[in-house]
Amino acid sequence: MAILYTPLLTIETANSAGYAVSLFVLNVSNSAKSGTLQILAGDGTPLSTSGYNSVPPGVATGIDVETFPTQAEETLVYGKITVDNGDAHTVRASLVISDADGNTLVTVQAT
Repeated sequence: MAILYTPLLTIETANSAGYAVSLFVLNVSNSAKSGTLQILAGDGTPLSTSGYNSVPPGVATGIDVETFPTQAEETLVYGKITVDNGDAHTVRASLVISDADGNTLVTVQAT
């Protein structure tokens, strides 16, 4: 089993104009991969969690958060990616902040 983390990002959560955080994983190996995706607040509180099962080689999947359970003006977020049946080098993962129109504002890679 392998676990990857993205760097922390700050997202405006008060009056955020529809910002969203997404976490994607891409299988770059030659066999199907399964695991868990989590978008977490800076204090470790899960904001979104989902499993991915038997994702074929060359295929990506992801999760997102559009509503944040805080009244703070900004929230720290990061991604945690678990690979149940492989090493960290068998996937690529990224955390993305996008605006209400779906335009990417920032992307960070998991390591």
